[in-house]
Amino acid sequence: MLAFMTTGGDGAISVVSNVAPMLTAAMVGAVRKSAYLEARRINAHLFPLIEALELESNPCPIKCALHCARGYSPAVRLPLVEVTEATLARVRAAVAEIDTLAIDTCLLAERSLVPLSV
Repeated sequence: MLAFMTTGGDGAISVVSNVAPMLTAAMVGAVRKSAYLEARRINAHLFPLIEALELESNPCPIKCALHCARGYSPAVRLPLVEVTEATLARVRAAVAEIDTLAIDTCLLAERSLVPLSV
């Protein structure tokens, strides 16, 4: 997402934003403000979670991450199956590392999705 946006892309469809919406919004806002070092810092912070969410087919890892971060049900309907124990461990570790609830609370005042005035 960061590479796409820094090379001229406008916005993104983001799986990780389901777990860390304000942090993802802050990264988008930083790119829009040309604060690329800040955007890279946020992206690096999110990267272990992004990698963990790519270990298995969507939406299973994101449901697992939402379970770890917010207590939502990790259950999926057939033909999907819940993530493997190895993926669960990686997702759980990544969610714990970024502490999404604390980060999102800290960034509530960030207005990074408000269009910049021209």
